Amino acid sequence: MVERTLSYLFVFFLPLVVVIQGSSHGDEGDYGNVSCPGTRPRRYDVTDFGNPKYFQGWADVTGQGAAHDYCRIVSPGPGMMFLSCALAGTAGESEYNYNSVGEGGEWFDEGFPNTWYMKDEDGDGRDDFCRCVGIGSNTRVACMKAGEKGFYGSAAQGGDQKTFTAPNSPTDCRDRTVHPLFGSPN
Repeated sequence: MVERTLSYLFVFFLPLVVVIQGSSHGDEGDYGNVSCPGTRPRRYDVTDFGNPKYFQGWADVTGQGAAHDYCRIVSPGPGMMFLSCALAGTAGESEYNYNSVGEGGEWFDEGFPNTWYMKDEDGDGRDDFCRCVGIGSNTRVACMKAGEKGFYGSAAQGGDQKTFTAPNSPTDCRDRTVHPLFGSPN
């Protein structure tokens, strides 16, 4: 009976051993795309992780089908914030290569605290940045669409940073905290 139990434990834990042995801590080239063949790899050379009070996380703003773009809210100075993503497959290039800064240097509206998330809300395959915006109880979840050249409202992409209202947006969202990757209420 002891042998049978040990055999069972060995088989049960074998996949965990394989996963642990399969991980690596080398340069970006060592991090393969086993789960997402044909996609550009994540960047691990990012040094500006963004402001921890705001959104930070992996998203898919390029529409490649894998959340390999590292997006975060950065602040080059007091009162100045913008959303910036280090795009997958661009190691060694600028880590600010997909941004939300407007043509006139306008900074974006980050929304009410803990209401922001990144998710493909318009079904185009790219994760959009959504957050609760407005005044008083006149609020809505506005999404900044991810475009070909950057976020809408940016100098590179043009358009408006509050591109569309998220489907099923609550009428009063300012005190509603959401999961930063799924947009569902916490």
